Amino acid sequence: MMKKTVMLLAIFAFLPAYITMAFAEPVEEIPTITIASNSDVEFDEVPNLENYPFEIIAGSFELMNSGETQLLISQSEWTDEQMADYKQRHQSLPIVLTLGAFSDLKEATLAQQAEVFSGRSGDKLLYLYLTANMDKEKKEALGLHFTQTLQAWFSKRNLMVLPEAVQQQNLVALGLRDAQFEGGYK
Repeated sequence: MMKKTVMLLAIFAFLPAYITMAFAEPVEEIPTITIASNSDVEFDEVPNLENYPFEIIAGSFELMNSGETQLLISQSEWTDEQMADYKQRHQSLPIVLTLGAFSDLKEATLAQQAEVFSGRSGDKLLYLYLTANMDKEKKEALGLHFTQTLQAWFSKRNLMVLPEAVQQQNLVALGLRDAQFEGGYK
């Protein structure tokens, strides 16, 4: 009789843990997104996204073109040949967002900002290339994080922050806003 009582007590002691394990919601691990970068900016302390955690590794056009990564941060604009090669392989062009400019002008006028971000001044720009067929929610979250949320972070690393016009271009490229033209909308 004593053995049966001990056995029943052991079963009842284990039962709550078994029920909890059997019926608990599985905790889904969020995969880390790999972003390639070939810029001089040190991304070791970049604030991350909770829903779309990412890691930034050294890389170039080849990593994105091969499909090993869906995002590339670059301080060089892709050539026409690279764009054509990417389009041929992926059947679409990447979304290109401007993140900032490597310029000594920190307190620039609107005219100076326009000159820098047009590329006419010779200052290098920092770009984010995103695969166009990426999940829409992920693409928007990452695009907004880099083009809006991280502007103060980029400024601390001596990049000229984006003027309003370039921010609007980024929103249009992400599909979050319609293109606006002087005198109305398209």
